[in-house]
Amino acid sequence: MKSFTKFLVVFVLAMQGAWAQGNASYVVDNITVDSDQADVSVARSRAVKDATSLGFERLLQNITPAETHGLLPQVIAQVSASDMLDKFSIKKEVTHPKYLLTVDLFYNKERVRDLLEKSHIPYSDAGSSKVVVLPLIEINGRRVLWEENNPWRAAMTDAVQTSIGPVQFMLPKGNMDEANAVTPEMVAFGAGDILADLGSQYNAENVAVAKAWVSGSVGSVRQIKVNINWYGTAGFAPTSVEMPLYPGEKLNDVLYQVAAETLRTMQNQWRNESLVELDRPGRVFLRFNPSGPQDLETLKSMIKPLSIVKLIKLRVLNTQASLFQVDYFGAPEKLKQALTDRGLLVMPQGSVWAVSLPNTQDAVSYDQQ
Repeated sequence: MKSFTKFLVVFVLAMQGAWAQGNASYVVDNITVDSDQADVSVARSRAVKDATSLGFERLLQNITPAETHGLLPQVIAQVSASDMLDKFSIKKEVTHPKYLLTVDLFYNKERVRDLLEKSHIPYSDAGSSKVVVLPLIEINGRRVLWEENNPWRAAMTDAVQTSIGPVQFMLPKGNMDEANAVTPEMVAFGAGDILADLGSQYNAENVAVAKAWVSGSVGSVRQIKVNINWYGTAGFAPTSVEMPLYPGEKLNDVLYQVAAETLRTMQNQWRNESLVELDRPGRVFLRFNPSGPQDLETLKSMIKPLSIVKLIKLRVLNTQASLFQVDYFGAPEKLKQALTDRGLLVMPQGSVWAVSLPNTQDAVSYDQQ
């Protein structure tokens, strides 16, 4: 029977990963559904079920590359979304005149990863992040940024409301203090320190400058071009977007399409930078000097939950040291950073890395085998 529940409110999706005692969740925030069902208990039950299905679909779209989205219906059909859910939290519930429910959904990270891996679909290990976007446009040889009549800012303001992905985009307020501190010229030439300071005012570690302009002659097919430059901790390479402006089309109207495509490109870049490549695992060996059997289990329990780790296996154990095999996805630098983030002391040398637990003596030295 076709569900009566209607999804009317565009929601903002935020995905974050959390690690606590071996458990983790993907969190999908602010899923809002409504229903004409009169019985509140029935309406709530149906709404939670439908919100869970919708949130699961959006989650998978959020963490997988766009080119794999055509395969997601087959993946979703293999499981019940409710089985992927650890818990949900009701943020708002209205029972009159129409039933309305807003929930946060917590999906089991390990189950979601296992499902995608069995389906051979790569996924992103990126967490959610705030990014301040500065919409700079060149019009008739003049750089426009803070002005109220900036059509590029208007288009971006609309686009950030509906952008779905690991990044929460926001535009600065554009008050007098910001306009005086950050000029269009500073933005155009990449005054990194000043841009980083602006981002910090919004608790954002990254700022992206989206510089737009129009090339070509009036009367012909022109091109709206956007250069995207990142400033902050992400360290992404510059990228670009281009869209035609046909004769008779109004620039301000087409800018809304360009803004949506620009944010989509930025979401994909953020997602793909942390993509877990399932078909190309790497391998290292961790040399570890335990003080007792419990240390072996402690080390294994710290590494196994990492999303980039495919396998951890004890290969050698003797009176001097142990050797763990670790198969992982992505670059070795990401694995090293992940181990360091867990508090482990890591000394890489080729394919054999010395590791030690926190609050123990420094990692042992060794001859590479």
